[in-house]
Parts: sequence; C-alpha cells; structure tokens
Amino acid sequence: SKGLTALMYAALLNRPAVVRRLLQAGADTAPTGDGKTALQWAKEEGHAECVRALEEHSSTAAEAEGETAVAESAEQAAAAAREAAAAAEAAEARDAAEAALREAVEACERGDADLEALRAAINANTTQAADGSEALRAARRLRDELAERKAREARALKRQRQKEEKAAAAAARAAERAAEQAEEARAAEEARVAEEADRVVAEAAAARAAEEAKAQAEERRAQAAAAIEEGKQREAARRADAAAKEEARRAEATDAAQARARRIAEAAQQSALQEEAAKAKALAARDASKAKLAAEREASAREVAAKEEQAQAAVKKAAAERQQQQAAAAEQQQQQQAAAAEAVARAEAERSEAAAREATRSAEERAAQEQARAAQVAAAEAAKEEAARAAAAEQQEIARVEALKQELRVREAEQRAAEKTAAQERAAAERAAAEEERAAQAEEQRAAAAAAKQAAVKQKSSGGGIGAAIKGVVQPLLIGAGALGAGFVFLTGKDSAEEEPLPPPSAAPSPAAAPPPPAPAAAPAATLQDKEAQAAASLAEANAALALAEKELSSARTVITKEAGEEGAAGATDSLEGRVAKLQKMVEELESS
Repeated sequence: SKGLTALMYAALLNRPAVVRRLLQAGADTAPTGDGKTALQWAKEEGHAECVRALEEHSSTAAEAEGETAVAESAEQAAAAAREAAAAAEAAEARDAAEAALREAVEACERGDADLEALRAAINANTTQAADGSEALRAARRLRDELAERKAREARALKRQRQKEEKAAAAAARAAERAAEQAEEARAAEEARVAEEADRVVAEAAAARAAEEAKAQAEERRAQAAAAIEEGKQREAARRADAAAKEEARRAEATDAAQARARRIAEAAQQSALQEEAAKAKALAARDASKAKLAAEREASAREVAAKEEQAQAAVKKAAAERQQQQAAAAEQQQQQQAAAAEAVARAEAERSEAAAREATRSAEERAAQEQARAAQVAAAEAAKEEAARAAAAEQQEIARVEALKQELRVREAEQRAAEKTAAQERAAAERAAAEEERAAQAEEQRAAAAAAKQAAVKQKSSGGGIGAAIKGVVQPLLIGAGALGAGFVFLTGKDSAEEEPLPPPSAAPSPAAAPPPPAPAAAPAATLQDKEAQAAASLAEANAALALAEKELSSARTVITKEAGEEGAAGATDSLEGRVAKLQKMVEELESS
C-alpha cells in the first residue's frame, strides 16, 4: 500500500537473512515513494542486524567501485602506451618506405633501373609513405617524366615507320597502277582481235548453216512432192474403189428395195395393210437420200482433185523460187568469204601494231619505275635527316630536364633536412607534453582514489548517509540510460554508437549490486508508428528519471556537505554532475531523433 519493495519489507520485518539474500541477488536500494530507503526503515524500526547487512553491502560496493576506477585508469595508460608504440612503428615504416622510394629514384637517375622498376617501388611503398611526403612526390614526378619520354620516343618511331610505310605503299600503288593499265590495254587488244576473228568465223558458220538449211529444205520439198504424188495416186485408187463399191451397193440396194417392194406389195395384197405401203415409201425415200449423198461425194472428189492440181502448181512455183534463192545465197557466200579474208588481214596488221605499242609502253613503264624508286630513296633520306634533327632536339631537352632535376633534388634535400629537424623538435615537445599529461592524470587518479577512500571511511563513521545519497542519484541515472538505449533501439533498429554508456563515478561509491535495466527483448517487426510510440514512451521514462536524478543530486549534495564538508562534497558530486549532464545530452539527442 506504501509502494515498498521486498527489501523494504524484509528490513521492516527484521529479516536479516532475507535482506542479505536480496542484496546478493541485486535488489534495488533506491528510495521508495515516500523518500525512505531500506536502511532508513531498518534504523527507524531499530533492527540492528538489518542495518549492519545494508551498511556492509554499501561499503563493499564503494570499495569495488574504487578498485574499478583504478583499473580503468591503468587500462587507459596501457592503451596510451599501445597507441604510442603503434605511432612509432608507423613512423618507422614511413621512413623505410621513403628511403626505398629515394633509392629507386636515384637508381633511375643513374640508369640502373627503368620505368617498370620505379613503378613497382611506388606501388610497393605507397601505403606506408604518406601521400604528402616529398620522396613519394619526387618518385611520382620522375615516373611521369620517364613515361612521357618513353611515349615521345614511341611516337617519333611510329611517325618514322608510318612515313616509310606510306612511301613504300605509294610506290607500290604506282607500280600496280602502271601494270594494271598495261594489262588492261593488252587484254583490250586481245579481246578486240578475238572478237574480230569470232565474227569472221561466225559469218562463215552462218553461211555454211544457210547452205545446209537450203539443202535440207530442198530435200524436204522433194519428199513433200513425192508424198503428194503418192497421196494422189492412193486417193485416186481409193476413190475408184469406193465408186465401184458404191455402184455395187447401189445395185444391191436397188435389188433389195425392189424385192422388198415386191414382198410388201404381195403382203399388202394379202393382208391389205397400208402400213407396209408406208414403210415401202419410207424406204424409197431413204434410198433417194442415199443416192443424193453419193452425188455429193462425187462433187467433193472433183473439188479435191481441183485443189491437188492447184497444189502441184504451187510446188512448181516454189521450186522456181528456190532455185533463185540458191543462186543469191551462193553469191552472198562468196562476198562473205572475201570480207572474212580482209578482216583476218586487218587483224594481223592491228596485232603487229599493238605489239609495237606494247614494247614502247614497257620501256616507258620501266623508266617510270626507276624514277619512283629514286623518289622513294630521296624521301627516305629526308626522313632520316628529320629524325636525326628530332633526336638531337630531344637530347637537348633531356639534358635541360636533368639539370632541373638536379637542382630540384638539392632543394628537396635541404627541405627534408629542415622538415626532419622540425619534426624532431615537435616530437620532443609532444613527448614532454604527454609525460606532463600522464603525470597529471596519475595525480588526479591518486587524488580520486584518496577521496574515495576518505568518503568510504566517512561513510562508515557516519552510518552510511553519503553512500545512500549517492545511490539515490545513481539509480535513476541508470534507469534513464536504460530507457534511452531502448528508445534508440525502437527508433533506429540498432544501439546508439555515438554515446558511450554512463560510466560509474570515479570519486564516489556506486551500488555494484544494482545493474542497469536489461535491454528489451527482440520483438517482431513493428510498423513505423509503433516504433515512434515506443520511442516516445522510453523518452518520457528517461525524462522522469532525469528529473528524479536532478532532485536526488541536490539532496545528495546537502547530505555530503553536512557529513564530509565542502571539499569532500566537491570531490564526491563532480562525477555525479557530469553523469547527469551526459544523461541530459542523450535525452536531447533522442528528442531530436
């Protein structure tokens, strides 16, 4: 009902064994809601065993805190020594790297090493040597100069080679053009002669083909005439045979018709049927139509005979025309043979003339080739002279650069000497300052340890009032730091790496048995609104803890001043004030986040 903890109840009920057990388990000794601690409750109730257990626990915590402060100071001194050793090693490595670079530069200047060796030395010592060191700058300058020189030589050699190749290519192209022109002229002449000969041969072949065609046409006409004559004879025989057959058929038909008529007449007489008479009439009409058809056939035969006579007349006329064409073809063939002979003679003359022109052109081409070779030799000599002049100018430039380098090396050596002297003086001053700072820190640590011991002694003699006051300040500080850590976790998803956790005070005892609140357990992924709400709750808790710490700090300063005096109060509360200020800074950072 009064907000008492288990430790408070154990002290009120005079249970010293339970009090010791709770203290060993890390029970909270902070004041309750009405401002009384477990020790105060035990004193008010007069429980001596509980008072003794609580005071022993406070004394043990103060001693442990003092030892922790001394150990931290020793660790800081060891860390400073390690940093100094690392700095010394880095300085040695840097000096060795610069020496290696200077040696590589000197070797290149003497001609004992080339550009690749200098590059390898720069790559191997760039990490150890500082970027601003003079040795590294000089090595890089020399590397760039050697690379530029090598590039210039390569460009000059490439230009010379290109000139020679261009001159040779031009001469080769001129020779090829001349040869191509000669070959084209020779091929054109041969093609013309061959074309003329082919034309003559084609004309002769055409004449022979015309004669053969005429002979074949004559033969075909003779065969046609023989076939026509034979067809006429066969047609006459066929017509005579057909006429005889037709006469015999007519006679047979007439006899058959007469017999049938007689039979019909007899039958008509016997049966008196008029139908037979009608049939007889039809048969008679049919016989009449057959007779008419025979007459038409005879007329057609006569017409065919007239056409055959006309065909024979046309054949005779074609034979006369063929004879005239043969005579004309013979005359034309004679003309063509004469023209072919003339073309052959003309081709021979032109071939002789072309051979003479080819001989003249070959002599001219040889003279042109000789002139081209002479021009190439002259161009090559001029290119050699130009290369020699360029090489001489480059040698002069190299000599000037070497003189500048020598002057620069002298200046760099003087500058290095001055820098080395200044660095030695700075190192001596820094060592002296470091020694003074270490001595001051050691003195401060000894004074803090003495103050802690005096506070512990005064606490024992005064009944634990100072320890209780300091605990009253430290406990809300730890609670506020834990709340702030949880807020950073909720807000960013990771612990704050910008602020270190609040260290225990070095000049006053702190409750070792009261650990900071545990870190929040890992929770499932939350939304941004949930994280902001949780961070806001942690911030409110931290603000409440900060207000309580400031209140308790004021109360502790009053208690410590009363029991240990002004000097003891200053030594005991400085660390607490620093921790309160640090907690205030962390609260502001979380609010800004």
